[in-house]
Amino acid sequence: MFQDDPGLARRIDWLLGSGQLSIRAIVDPADVGFSVEAVLWVQAAPQHVEALGQHLTRWPEVRYAAAIAGTSQLLVNIVTPSHAALYLLLARPVWAKYSQHVRTDLIHSARASGAVACAPPTRSSCSS
Repeated sequence: MFQDDPGLARRIDWLLGSGQLSIRAIVDPADVGFSVEAVLWVQAAPQHVEALGQHLTRWPEVRYAAAIAGTSQLLVNIVTPSHAALYLLLARPVWAKYSQHVRTDLIHSARASGAVACAPPTRSSCSS
């Protein structure tokens, strides 16, 4: 990778090995077969939040889950390969056992973080 600079390669190896540097790959779930994304707003009794959270940590469809304050107690970002798979996930018995209500918001498209919201102005649009 760093054939031209062995010192740089050694430094990067040391940083990786010591845990001071890590490599993070960001993959679009649709590129690996998970084309349906949703955010779940889960209402649960306080005594069930921890147990439900523990279940969610074991599901491969869960990208992110957090306990929150407000009308919902858990915020869960999930991805599934299809709408049918999303339905099956929402029909799992754990929801009936630990939650009072689950609101589902589908994400139809997401803008990558750091993406430009619109094209930069052209020279003609900037002139007065």
